[in-house]
Amino acid sequence: MKNDPEYEKRVLEAIARCKAMDFGSGVPLIAYIHIDDTWEGCHIYTGGIRENHFGKSQSEIERDIRAERKKRRKMLLEEYLKKQAQEKRILKKLWDKEVEERKIESSCLLQSFSRKRQMKQAVDAYEAEAVIETMDFCISRCGKH
Repeated sequence: MKNDPEYEKRVLEAIARCKAMDFGSGVPLIAYIHIDDTWEGCHIYTGGIRENHFGKSQSEIERDIRAERKKRRKMLLEEYLKKQAQEKRILKKLWDKEVEERKIESSCLLQSFSRKRQMKQAVDAYEAEAVIETMDFCISRCGKH
């Protein structure tokens, strides 16, 4: 069948059709041509698109790929650091809010303690005055007898 001129014509037409296909800016990674006994049975399979690297050596292609990977890693690192900074700011705000609430609570407790202390001092002073008055009263009564 390979020596058949009709078969050779079909193969060349299939290759020409494959070459004439527009894959956009890339080239397929995989291309298969299935040639059957009838023209309707012939199929062309393509899979994946490779970036257009025409005119570049393999080392240039690899360098470009490494540069893209480095750029991607750098971008991901920047995003990660940005998220970390945002989390730190949020935690700082929460911490500051907690500290402020504790200061207010401490101030309230201190004021409460101060009021209780003042009341105790007032009660002690009142009781002391009452004792002194009682003693003065006793002395004045006892001194007259």
